[in-house]
Amino acid sequence: FFSYSMSKSLTAETVGYALCNGFLTSLNERAGDISDSLKGNVFGLATVEQLLTMNSGARPPDQEGGSLSGEWNEVTRGISSITEILNRYGKDQKNAGNFVYNNSDTNALMLAIEGRTNFGDLFEKNIWIKSMPESEATWLLDKNKKISSKNNW
Repeated sequence: FFSYSMSKSLTAETVGYALCNGFLTSLNERAGDISDSLKGNVFGLATVEQLLTMNSGARPPDQEGGSLSGEWNEVTRGISSITEILNRYGKDQKNAGNFVYNNSDTNALMLAIEGRTNFGDLFEKNIWIKSMPESEATWLLDKNKKISSKNNW
């Protein structure tokens, strides 16, 4: 099953763990200062807090499933990377500071954490395993082996 929005909560929990354990110094850090892969786009200008609260100002998806034109299918088939898609969405900042439901903010959070530590390992060892799940989980990976927030549980 796809976890859809549940993955946003689990990503946020992982960000909280990263903050409490020194991988982040503050929620006010700009994502682009943490991760080189977010430099040069709206997501990189946003703070971790803005990404957590979907206030980055990046263009929201036009279609259900968080896609302008089916890009997440490209990610799951290994054609595109999350960074490439975030660069497409993050060209223009429109409503920074205003809540807009945007899946890409969650993906940017994962890349921000990747700037300091391995997001997947941090999540698995400190969130997933400790939750004592009934079954295994897998992550969707892009062509660069980066985790997508659209996970399978």
